[in-house]
Amino acid sequence: MAGGQQIDSAQGTVTQSAEVALVGEEVAVQDGTIVANTPADVAMTGAAATLSAGTAASAMLVSLRSRKVGGGSASRALTGSAIAASQGALALTASKTPAGSSITAAQGSFGKTRTRALTGSSATATPGTMGVSGQTSIFPLAVHPSGRYLTTAQGDGFLIHGDTPWSLPAQLTNAEIGTYIADRAARGFTAIMIEAIVRTFTSQTPDYRTVDGLDPFTPMTDFSSPNNAYWNRVDYIVNACKAQNMVVMLNPAYLGFNGGSEGWMVQVNAASAASLQAYGVFLANRYTQGNIIWCMGGDYAGTTTERNKQWNIVTGMRTVRTTDIITAHGAPGDQAYTAWNSYTGYNLNNAYPRSNTVYTYCATEYARSPAKPFFMIEGWYEGEPDPPTAAQRIRLQAYQSLLSGACGHFYGNNPVWHFESPNTLYPYTGTWESNLNSTGAQDMERVKDLFNAYQWELLEPKTDTSLVTSALGTGDSRICPARASDASFALIYIPSSSTVTVNMAALTVGSVRARLYNPTTGVYTTVTGSPFTPSGTQAIASGGECVLVLDEEPTALPWTGLVRSTDGSVADVQAKITAASTGTS
Repeated sequence: MAGGQQIDSAQGTVTQSAEVALVGEEVAVQDGTIVANTPADVAMTGAAATLSAGTAASAMLVSLRSRKVGGGSASRALTGSAIAASQGALALTASKTPAGSSITAAQGSFGKTRTRALTGSSATATPGTMGVSGQTSIFPLAVHPSGRYLTTAQGDGFLIHGDTPWSLPAQLTNAEIGTYIADRAARGFTAIMIEAIVRTFTSQTPDYRTVDGLDPFTPMTDFSSPNNAYWNRVDYIVNACKAQNMVVMLNPAYLGFNGGSEGWMVQVNAASAASLQAYGVFLANRYTQGNIIWCMGGDYAGTTTERNKQWNIVTGMRTVRTTDIITAHGAPGDQAYTAWNSYTGYNLNNAYPRSNTVYTYCATEYARSPAKPFFMIEGWYEGEPDPPTAAQRIRLQAYQSLLSGACGHFYGNNPVWHFESPNTLYPYTGTWESNLNSTGAQDMERVKDLFNAYQWELLEPKTDTSLVTSALGTGDSRICPARASDASFALIYIPSSSTVTVNMAALTVGSVRARLYNPTTGVYTTVTGSPFTPSGTQAIASGGECVLVLDEEPTALPWTGLVRSTDGSVADVQAKITAASTGTS
């Protein structure tokens, strides 16, 4: 570390489970110990920068590798002078990232959780301005052997944390699409759900036409005659999302509520099986990026005959490739599993509750045997009066689903889902742009921050008394507990002020840290008396809506705060850490 340069641990402490490597001119810190060479991954500044024992790097090199709770593969975040991390969401610009001379750990501590937001000396980020490019793709996704969740190409769990801009291909220009996707990526969304061909909710005449006058087929009566200019727009969306490591859940022919005029049911019924299969072949050949989950149905499961007809699209796809992930979208309250599970290729299940008892829908899907991963495909939308959807209700359906066995969920906002179409179902306030920063969108950031901090894929719902021994309640008051399969942590959603009794012996850790996570601010508050011994029960008052977070109490390392080197040597930095930890400096 060159004289005068600094490493600052801000708003938290470096704890024993963190692996932090800070490297510059022979300096490396790992688990609180300075070493001359570190095995940690590094981002290099400049072609001349090297990392080897006894060799001085030309500039500071920085890497953070923070383990997930409960094991699993390491997650990595690299930041520097040209990088931005805002509100805990990391933006990466290259696989080898130039680092600045002053690195600060922002919004959290390096510890057992996956907190990994770092900011560089001149880093700034605002939603919609910073993207992810040049990083390793996480696609294609696959179903984990457990049947409980999806995995990335690297084997990590993939959390479906989605938004529902249904009318995106028709309503926005490429520039506007870029603005939308950049915003959602910056907020931590990992998926969007759209219609490949929009039937009704647009501002154009005819409704299926794009804002710049493009039709999906020529003629529109033939699914086997795609208009390349139109599909370039869909290409743009899929590729822009892949650059952000986001999934596009794509409905090839949304059927419409009750199979009516909002969708393509009439046209699908009128089409030949050969035409629909040719459409499927076209889609599979064109979209090989790996970040698409196909979604059949469309607010309608239909009759067996109607499902069979639409499934011809999948039949065509599967003549090209059989590994794609496919789900289906019925009407509110429908069980997609009942309608589609017998169809070859249906490998991702879902629940569609529109209810304050999301947990009951999830319990049904979680109990399927053999297990099939499921997610909450839709719930109530922010800004719609059916019923009045207060911000807390939007949060409730997200936490209820994720803590009841779901591997993801989708959020929705009016008017973002239709981008101010005059055909909308409900009135709205503001513009789609202003609603990108709605209360619900901000709350969804905090959902992602919490679950991204833990190895969420280990979570198992605990509706018996093994974790929470007091009553769980029902409806809007339902408490939703879940514990990691290795008993290393637990998350308990408490929707209102109440006292829950927790069996501390449910966790197999040295001592139990108990914190209340505020879903409206993202702030953790330590429970009075924490840490607790992992035995007996504890009555914990929530003080309002919160997530009770239980995990192992971390042990602080001697070094916390600023280390400033005088001469850049390893010995000098180690001496200063020792002096700071013993109170002699």
